[in-house]
Amino acid sequence: MKLPEYQNLASKKEFMEQIVINTPKEFDEWFEGFGDERFIYRGSCEAKYMNFTFAQRDWITKEWAKVLQVPFADFVDRLISKIANNNLLLNYFKSLNIWPTILLIRFIN
Repeated sequence: MKLPEYQNLASKKEFMEQIVINTPKEFDEWFEGFGDERFIYRGSCEAKYMNFTFAQRDWITKEWAKVLQVPFADFVDRLISKIANNNLLLNYFKSLNIWPTILLIRFIN
């Protein structure tokens, strides 16, 4: 399955700040006022793509909902429960000074 894409600027505006820049001069003026404390990041080769975590992209493109017959949120809840209730796994990661919370955050991101 293909990932959803923004269809137009109006659909994207709901989720992120937008500034329309039409000329190099407008860009220079915007960039000068941007400041050092902020940063610019898109992380995608095309602005039409919606921002999904790795887990969400994998879930959508590989159609795991059809295979597993559960919603994404339920899948994540089940995964967290399995890890939280597995003392052997928890102790192993703790012995390596890796806390399972970090692994879960990495999976979701």
